[in-house]
Amino acid sequence: MRDGAILVLLIFVAGAVTGNRILSTAAAFVLALALLPGGSGVGFLCRYGVFLGLFFLTTAVLAPLAAGNLRFADVVATLLSPVGLVAVLGGTMSSIMNHKGVDLLQLEPRVAAGVVLGSLVSIAFFGGIPVGPVMAAGLTAVLLDVLRALGVL
Repeated sequence: MRDGAILVLLIFVAGAVTGNRILSTAAAFVLALALLPGGSGVGFLCRYGVFLGLFFLTTAVLAPLAAGNLRFADVVATLLSPVGLVAVLGGTMSSIMNHKGVDLLQLEPRVAAGVVLGSLVSIAFFGGIPVGPVMAAGLTAVLLDVLRALGVL
């Protein structure tokens, strides 16, 4: 068994042990794709997986709007309130952070193992909620930038 498959198998086990269904299911899916001839399924995910994941996440966020669960007037009123303005700022900041996370994961894929391990530790011991490796990688990228600026790294 290749090193990569062993690492994904360990991530599957960690996800299963900590009750993280998304992580364990994703790891099982990647392992199944790795069994395809030539690893073509894993290659496809390497190339298009982040785009597809972000596409489906964005689609899920937009669906309630299309379903009519929110009225236009209510959305406008919320956006013009202090809470709504802070939400716009938070959305802007998190999108910038997520962009940094995608860049970090593409430039240094080995960071993904640390991001996943940190998420699992948080879930298992601190009641954390897994929001995804992209946001965690974005926070990692910001922390790395700060530590580099301070001369620590």
